[in-house]
Amino acid sequence: MENLLVLGGTGLLGRWVVRLATERGFVVRASGREELDLLRSDLEFGAFDAAINCAAYTAVDRAESEPEVAFRLNAGLPAQLAWAAAGRPVLHVSTDYVFNGESTRPYQPSDPVDPLGVYGRTKRDGELCLEGVGTIVRTSWLFGPERPCFPRAVLQRALSGQAVRVVDDQWGTPTHVADLARVLLDLLAISPGPGTFHAAGPEVVSWHQFATQLFREHNLQRGTALPDPEPIPTSAWPTPAPRPAFSALDSSDLWGMGIEAIPPLAEQISRYIRALD
Repeated sequence: MENLLVLGGTGLLGRWVVRLATERGFVVRASGREELDLLRSDLEFGAFDAAINCAAYTAVDRAESEPEVAFRLNAGLPAQLAWAAAGRPVLHVSTDYVFNGESTRPYQPSDPVDPLGVYGRTKRDGELCLEGVGTIVRTSWLFGPERPCFPRAVLQRALSGQAVRVVDDQWGTPTHVADLARVLLDLLAISPGPGTFHAAGPEVVSWHQFATQLFREHNLQRGTALPDPEPIPTSAWPTPAPRPAFSALDSSDLWGMGIEAIPPLAEQISRYIRALD
């Protein structure tokens, strides 16, 4: 039975990693903002046999005005973890936002990175801190039922009777946190060593297509009559941080290692709706 350290263990993804790791027999120590000041530069991680870093500064727009805080959590923390690992397995979760969005096909792990904003740059720096030390797993458009995320935000707006407008010219690969947590633990079990992988949903969709599928499944399961959201261009929804227009991830290398692929988006969305309060 291994001692597993999960940083960010109270967040959207970390909660699922903790839950599944416990079910698999790990002795889990989950550290979030409440249990451990992850922004400190002199962290003591304690004893562990393996670690999964789910902690991140993910407020993409706020990062533009808080670059020091974003860097501390997205790069400084991985640097400390890399030093503390001392040869022990470490999985570090990164993001599709390390790419510039100019590709016309899903990004592969070997593609060059070129982040557009502070969030993406600090996540790239975190990857650099773990190169040759840990296993980097990039994912895309995470969502889950227990924490704020894109589906929760647009559903709350629609259910309150407000009009929902969603950009239709940004493309990615939505990924349910339960599926990603399972992939992370499957990957840890085979101990691939240092390297970079992609683990994301199989379908490339726009934010508008994602929201449309979400609303229609909610109508089917819950008997609501939510209208399809209105598609708009990115130019009609200006934000402080630039975002890649196309950040879909190709995860085929990981599935080729024998790890079960993440299921279709329709299944992910159906499961998400069933789990809502």
